[in-house]
Amino acid sequence: MGRTGPNKGKGGSDQYTPLPYPLLKSKAWRSLSGAAVKVFFELHSRTYLAQMDALKKYRAKAQQTVRVERVSVHEGGQAIVGDVNHGGRVEHEK
Repeated sequence: MGRTGPNKGKGGSDQYTPLPYPLLKSKAWRSLSGAAVKVFFELHSRTYLAQMDALKKYRAKAQQTVRVERVSVHEGGQAIVGDVNHGGRVEHEK
């Protein structure tokens, strides 16, 4: 990625949006008016931040739940009735 452009985000803090360097050096970019650049930064930063938020949610470690609908317990077998909570995998120390 190349340089970044400032954009005021929530709470007034500065947020930076990465822009490819070739875009900034292009003839089309240099021909844009100040208002057009401002609109571009606004739209680009919204999309970029939305993509980053979606990626964070995707990568976040979610709690996994297993729901058992039907259980058959045959004669001589044992079963637990009710909720079973387990804190995750336990690694044994060596």
